[in-house]
Amino acid sequence: MKKNCEIRANACRALKGHWLSAVGCIFVFVLITLLFEAPSFIADAGTWMKAFGIYNSFSEMDGLAAVGRASVLLILFFVVPLGFGLINVFLECVRGRQRGMTGTMFRIGFAENYWRGLGSMLLTYVYIFLWTLLLFIPGLVKAYSYSMTSYLVRDFPEMSVNECINMSRRMMKGRKFKLFLLDLSFIGWALLCLLTAGIGTLWLFPYMYTSRAVFYEELRAGTELYGQTGKATADVRAENASGDGATTEPYDHNRY
Repeated sequence: MKKNCEIRANACRALKGHWLSAVGCIFVFVLITLLFEAPSFIADAGTWMKAFGIYNSFSEMDGLAAVGRASVLLILFFVVPLGFGLINVFLECVRGRQRGMTGTMFRIGFAENYWRGLGSMLLTYVYIFLWTLLLFIPGLVKAYSYSMTSYLVRDFPEMSVNECINMSRRMMKGRKFKLFLLDLSFIGWALLCLLTAGIGTLWLFPYMYTSRAVFYEELRAGTELYGQTGKATADVRAENASGDGATTEPYDHNRY
């Protein structure tokens, strides 16, 4: 496994000459997210204003509250799959397919993996939320444990979402702290972004997402994880089979 500084260097090499496309991809995602969340924010503001008697006759807010609820559905069925596409478009970048990143984000999120992407994102959110109910730290640990799920869901369509989550958990065993340190290494850049009123995050996010994609590639390619017979994946599937009777073929680590 490469050092984190080498992982970041590989991410920079993958993005070299394609920063504009990567920044544009992030900008489109953020813009769409804000557009869909705006009605919900306004509706919440109206609720508070009515609660404090600022607008006792602000009847328009009742209709806007309905729009706010509708925006939650739009976020669920549009923004969440788009987020799945965003994560994987930077994996495409690492694999040398950097052209048309914004279009690729939509293609991955909607045309190729809509229901699997949506299901995997929601299921991991639910699992992390349930762990967070115990304490913040267990939730954070599980967030890192499940962090490879989105990549696995797309790379291995023959595996169920739960199989991918279990595979991510096994891949990250003993490596969660390393990924945490990789994320932590961007804190200096994040502080600098504050000086740009957040505009710098349009460059920071591609750097972070690409570094995580490089991290995944390092895990996936590591023979110390999979072995020559794909034992790690076979174990995951055997574990799932004991619960639901599913049977699958072993994973070929030379597939990519």
